Amino acid sequence: MSRNRCLWAGLAILAASSHAGVASAHPHTWIYYEVELVFDGEARIVGFRQSWSFDEFYTVYATAGVTGREGGKPDQQLIDAITAENMKNLREYDYFTEVRWGGERIGLEAASEIEAGMDGDRLWMSFFAPLETPLDPRTQPFTYSIFDPTYYIEMQHAPSKQAIRLSNAPPACAAELIAPDPNPEMSALAAALDRTQKGTDGLGALFAEKVVVKCGAS
Repeated sequence: MSRNRCLWAGLAILAASSHAGVASAHPHTWIYYEVELVFDGEARIVGFRQSWSFDEFYTVYATAGVTGREGGKPDQQLIDAITAENMKNLREYDYFTEVRWGGERIGLEAASEIEAGMDGDRLWMSFFAPLETPLDPRTQPFTYSIFDPTYYIEMQHAPSKQAIRLSNAPPACAAELIAPDPNPEMSALAAALDRTQKGTDGLGALFAEKVVVKCGAS
């Protein structure tokens, strides 16, 4: 089992990927996410508040075995425990979040405010991850991408006007979403992977959306 796939074993993603009768398309599961970039009183970005929503098929398998006694609803305490453990594993990968400031890679600190639950037929989780150091987007462009490095999981901003939010941002501050544009060869490679395979590390970055945050000088 690959290291990235191990991150999700606790939520039964491997069971979902090997289920009989499932079409062998790639990627294996999907996540929509919303991002709130939090600014401090000095107009610096201090961290991310992210909310992830998993696809319905994955949710069925992720919640198998964690149902409570009433109405077959997932047991919230078990969901919380599994989510906490997976967040510890995701910490090693900066929660699949790549941050750059003026081209330099910036890491994330340990997440807090971790929550998880069900929204209809979808499993969701949310968390806040602070930057290692506050960054001023008025001096250099700030960019982020959120992706599984192997493209085992497809991750995209939710189709919502609230998918990217700037909290307490200074004036003349805006975020631009740049869609991925992988070359035909890499697109063909990803499409050819079946549910027993993963891409190489770095494949996911080619299919990742990128957001650039720029703010006018004060």
